Amino acid sequence: MDADPPRTLRWARIALVVGALLLGMAATLIVWDAATNDPPPAVITGRDG
Repeated sequence: MDADPPRTLRWARIALVVGALLLGMAATLIVWDAATNDPPPAVITGRDG
């Protein structure tokens, strides 16, 4: 019996954490945009004005 979980289980856990982080960042951006009503900075969009 190995103490370590199987390799696939470890990768599934890593993928779940990364996915949750990306979803959290996307939700934060959406809520922030809805709350501020300001256009996003040009740094993000690449457009001026």
